[in-house]
Amino acid sequence: MILPFLAAIAIHVPATPTLVEIWTEAKRGGFSGGVIVIDGDKTLLMDLNNVSKLKSVQLKPDSLFPICSITKAMTAQVVLDLVAGGKLSLDDPVSKHLTWIPTFAGKPTIRQLLTHTSGLANMNNAIESDPDGISKIYRATEDSLQPLKARILKVLGEKPVADPGATYDYSNTDFLLLEAIVEAVTGKPLETELRSRVFAPAGLKSTRFPSWSEAPGKFVDCYSSESGKDNVLKPFNHAVYGAGGALLGNQQDLARWMKFSLNSVTGRRWLESGSQFGGFQGFGCYTSSLKDAANPSVTHPVIERPGAINGYTLQVTFLPQQNVAVAAFSNLADQQLGSSWEGKGLVYDLLQAALSGKKKG
Repeated sequence: MILPFLAAIAIHVPATPTLVEIWTEAKRGGFSGGVIVIDGDKTLLMDLNNVSKLKSVQLKPDSLFPICSITKAMTAQVVLDLVAGGKLSLDDPVSKHLTWIPTFAGKPTIRQLLTHTSGLANMNNAIESDPDGISKIYRATEDSLQPLKARILKVLGEKPVADPGATYDYSNTDFLLLEAIVEAVTGKPLETELRSRVFAPAGLKSTRFPSWSEAPGKFVDCYSSESGKDNVLKPFNHAVYGAGGALLGNQQDLARWMKFSLNSVTGRRWLESGSQFGGFQGFGCYTSSLKDAANPSVTHPVIERPGAINGYTLQVTFLPQQNVAVAAFSNLADQQLGSSWEGKGLVYDLLQAALSGKKKG
């Protein structure tokens, strides 16, 4: 027997919106960008919405755009693959592999580089800024990309900002050093190792580092929208980021990489690296948890990899135990994507809908 007041409560419990309903509402609200929802090896949702009429900012499934710090996640996958193969140890100091590095920069370990606890200065702060407040390193005017060693020595400065392991301090410099270490132990450029260990196994067809001559100008522009007027933003030279965030990709390849990360040994090794930490930092990623909206007493472990460069934004979130991944991205400056840790926004709503869908079978 069901008591009347219990029946009334059941009737009024709101249903979780579906993926399609959430995306439809986001488009109706003016969201500019794209979304991807993956369950195992299945694509549950993949779509784009272009709001601006500017020709150079139109996103298509195969349009190249900066995938920003997703580059860090892919680099971490390579590093962990090398560790698994016995070519590196997470506790190796930088100086073991880079003999030319200044003494202070040789003290951090590979583990500390991966988790931004090296104490080394961020390359963003190493060079004076232009009138827009952007480090001049990203407005490079040289005829060619400086060699990796020269770039590292240029941005390290003369001393660390903290002792190794003492504190978390986000630093693109950490991943330039990881790029150099990968090259030192394999004898090959990072991009070659990415292709053999990540791109090819994942089936990525377009993801690559930009050449100096095409950075910027040969991929989808980023824009701002103010008072009803859209304006293309002054570009960065993304190539200088290297392993810190230089890769170009597209929606199709991003979906393939999400599946690879959920379903391959290399991908799962990276996702599971987050469980080693009591804090929020994993190896090239962040760890958090998602409270299940349908059952608030249940929380799900989360691995997140956000990225942002000069207005381009991405948020890729994995629920490893559920084998689910959600991504949202945009080339509209200040476009809000949401996240699991914020507990709101597009990515959060899509995660909840994906969870609800799995329960329904």
